[in-house]
This record gives sequence, C-alpha cells and structure tokens, in this order.
Amino acid sequence: MANLKIKLVRGFQGRKDDQFALSYLLASQEKLKVQALYAAPFFNEKSSSPEDGMLKSYEEILRLLKLCHAQELEDRVFQGSRGYLPDEKTPVASPAAEDLARRDMNDAPIDESNYAELAHRIEAYINEFEENGTDNILVDIDTTI
Repeated sequence: MANLKIKLVRGFQGRKDDQFALSYLLASQEKLKVQALYAAPFFNEKSSSPEDGMLKSYEEILRLLKLCHAQELEDRVFQGSRGYLPDEKTPVASPAAEDLARRDMNDAPIDESNYAELAHRIEAYINEFEENGTDNILVDIDTTI
C-alpha cells in the first residue's frame, strides 16, 4: 500500500482544530508522508491583516513542529500569499504557491489504477476527523504507486 503524500494548507492560528490536524498528521507519519505545509492568509480577531495572519500561521507551524519533535520538516514549511486573491483569475505568487505548482507538475496523476485506494483512504481519514468533532479541514492529497 502506498503512503499518502499530504500537502496541508491552513491558517494555523485561526482555530484549535488547525493544531489538531497538524498534530494528528505528524503522529501518523508512518502512513501519511508530509510533503509540504503551507501557511494560508487569514484575518480574524487574532490578526491585524491577512498577511499578519499568514505570518502567525507560519510561526505556529514551526512551533508545532518543535513541540512534536519534527523539526526535520521545517524545510517543507512555506509562507502563503500576503493577502487574499484579488479575483478568481489573478494568481498571487508566494513561496507556498510556487512549491505547490512545482510538486504537482512532478507528481504522477491519479488514474484508474490508484483511484479506488485513494478514495478509500481519503474517506477513512475524513471519517476520523468527523468522529473527533473537528470540521473545516482542508487537505490536498496526492498518491503515487
């Protein structure tokens, strides 16, 4: 069975389930391969702007890696855009966007030979989060066999 390669995109200062999602991911590295962690912009009462939210998210990811004794993953943490997309057609360059594009261009596509396994594993992963009362988890999952 192939390991799932995970690219997690979150605003890690926004809600407690963000830290839970990352901690669970780090504790499951025998099954889930962390490809990259992307700090997304967010704006709420804990931030002064989307950029400030993204920077706080980036620092929180690094803090959680240290707490979970997973500092070897620090080179896979990327800052997202400093603001929201201006519209649905205008890209915004960021280290996270560039890394995501680079990785996706090199990954094998999902096809008939690996789709059933991938769908089953995604469903099991999401069900575990639902059973633990979390929601709004955004995980981009790729697999190669």
